[in-house]
Amino acid sequence: MKIFSKELKVGLFVIAVLSVIAFMTFKIGDFDFHRGGGYTIYIYFNNAAGLDSRTKVRVNGVDAGYIQDIALADERVRVKVRIFGHIKLLSDASAAIKMAGMLGDKFLEINPGTQTPFLKDGDTLTSSTGITDIDGLIRNLARVSIEISKMTENVYRMLGDEGNKEVFKDLVVSMREASRNLNKAIVNNDAALRRAVDNIYELSRSVDQLVKNNRESVSTAAANISELSASLKNQAPAVLKNIDSAVVELRGAVDENRPSLKRAVDNLDKVINKIESGDGTVGKLINDDSLYNSVTKTSDKIQEKLSMLDSFRLFMDLKSGYLTRHNQIRPEASITFRPDASHYLMLGAASDPMADIGNGARDRKTTFSAQVGKRFNDSEYFKNTVIRAGVIDSSVGGGVDQYFFQDKMRIYLDASRFSRDDRESKNPRMRAGADYFIYKNIFISTGMDEIINSKRQSFFMGGGVRVGK
Repeated sequence: MKIFSKELKVGLFVIAVLSVIAFMTFKIGDFDFHRGGGYTIYIYFNNAAGLDSRTKVRVNGVDAGYIQDIALADERVRVKVRIFGHIKLLSDASAAIKMAGMLGDKFLEINPGTQTPFLKDGDTLTSSTGITDIDGLIRNLARVSIEISKMTENVYRMLGDEGNKEVFKDLVVSMREASRNLNKAIVNNDAALRRAVDNIYELSRSVDQLVKNNRESVSTAAANISELSASLKNQAPAVLKNIDSAVVELRGAVDENRPSLKRAVDNLDKVINKIESGDGTVGKLINDDSLYNSVTKTSDKIQEKLSMLDSFRLFMDLKSGYLTRHNQIRPEASITFRPDASHYLMLGAASDPMADIGNGARDRKTTFSAQVGKRFNDSEYFKNTVIRAGVIDSSVGGGVDQYFFQDKMRIYLDASRFSRDDRESKNPRMRAGADYFIYKNIFISTGMDEIINSKRQSFFMGGGVRVGK
């Protein structure tokens, strides 16, 4: 007895084939039976090329829904998207059209976002990015290719000319020679360049330390300025009101005394007419030539005396400099007498932190200076140059000053202490520096002390004020 008949076997086979076909159909067609749930959101694009009503929607690469409808709305494309109910999107979510592979299949990728609240049914996703227009990109690349071709052709024409070839050859040779000379200069001056870099680094550290040490003072000054500004702002309306009141009162007084002022002007006019005509004692004195000549001679003598006084100058400089190597401050004060344009007498005192105190030792000590100087303004060899000699820092010495920019800048060199009993600084003390007036009576200074004594050599910087003229 047979268990299954042929008809039953054929029927089971047909049912199995239909089941496989149905499964493959749903699989390939991407049908999901749970699409009925979830919520709808709307996304707007400028161009939605490649999307259709069956396009997948993915969140971080995972299937999260599908596109229900695509339509035009106010010159933009509105895409209606159905999101599965278990997928939650936040208010700052963003969407982008992307390609699934080289064949150009498109899908909609959504970044879920990070900011609450969650999107609900009917909301609009505000951030969207369309796909790049490949055709437009190809057209742009074609135009760029044409421009590059034209540029290459022009370069070829320029280089093809024999004259231009020689010019480019000479240019290459010149650049090679310049590079060789620059490399040689760097090699020959390597030590000097390293010292310069070290000095700049030391200066930067000193300035940084100076700013840190005076941060509280700067903050206090800024606070005082702010307080002063606020005070002026509060008092300005009252001051303006007082000025307006004074102007009104002055105008009233002028209007009230207008007749009296007119009579006074008329009387003054009569007196002037009498003087011009020679009437009266004053008129005769004024119109007498001998009196005029006498007054002129007296005026010339007075002017001559005043010009001598005008050439006399007396000013005092208060200056302070920071020695970077020794971490010390060197304050100094000087008084300069200039009886005329070319002679100087200079007296000064300084608190020198690196003064010689005997037996090769050094300590802070008050030193004195007294020098006489001669200025050469229009000499054949010197112009705006001052040569000084006398006592510098309690030792015989001398120096030279060179002035620039109408005496706003001075470059100087001092030499003193020619005989020393010091193992670390056997050479004379030489100091070179520059002063520059950044304002009428305020100047900054910088330079180097102990130039030819390497163990005592120190960079300094500072500034000061000038009282007098």
